[in-house]
Amino acid sequence: MLRSAVLVAAAVLALPVAAAAGQEPVSRDQPISVAGETISLTEIRHWARVAGVGGRPGRPELAQAAQLLISVRWVHGEARALGVRVTGGQVGRAVRRQVHTSFGSWREFHAFLRANGQRFADIRMRVRSDLESTRLRKLAIGDATDPEEQQARLLAYVEAFDARWRAQTVCTPRFAALTDRCGNASVG
Repeated sequence: MLRSAVLVAAAVLALPVAAAAGQEPVSRDQPISVAGETISLTEIRHWARVAGVGGRPGRPELAQAAQLLISVRWVHGEARALGVRVTGGQVGRAVRRQVHTSFGSWREFHAFLRANGQRFADIRMRVRSDLESTRLRKLAIGDATDPEEQQARLLAYVEAFDARWRAQTVCTPRFAALTDRCGNASVG
């Protein structure tokens, strides 16, 4: 009897982790799920290489990359849920402004991308996330004009935002140590 209970427990632990709220199961190749949308290990490794600027990424870079990708998914999901829309044209204009401000030419910008292992799509993803974050902050602050009231509203919003999206984020044990991001992480 005890042996069969141990076998059942082992079998359950071997299954991919899935959220109680109907999340897509996570796996070795898709180790994180945010509101049912998975983040692949390939994507995490890409961003870890960007963070480490080449070479084979270690655990700190993998964790940092996973946090970035989870945060981007949270912001995009929140923007979508609240009807905050950022168009491709707006992203393109913001990218062009940033390139012209930071680089002497498009050639220098593309050299920067190659040197850092980034793709143009990576820059667009980050710019879109920044634009969405800015609009979400404005929504959170609302009509408050007093700086203390603005800060209080923003803090309350961020607290609710983190709780809402953490509850929708599931990670395999490899990434569950991200207790501030993974809803299935054990807080010690």
